[in-house]
Amino acid sequence: MQLAKSITAVLYGNGMIGHVTVDLVSFPNPTEPSAHPLFWAVDISAYLSDNASICFFFDILMEG
Repeated sequence: MQLAKSITAVLYGNGMIGHVTVDLVSFPNPTEPSAHPLFWAVDISAYLSDNASICFFFDILMEG
């Protein structure tokens, strides 16, 4: 959750408002194997992706 808040704060600070998809790669922390994994952002897409569209459509169909 903190990672998402950090990314959205930077994007909002740069004037970006709307749908954003962030692709992340996760790998174990080599210095502390029992700690939370590390994340590496590999792509940021500033549009409504197909996956997000399907989730919204399913929510409408289920009257959520």
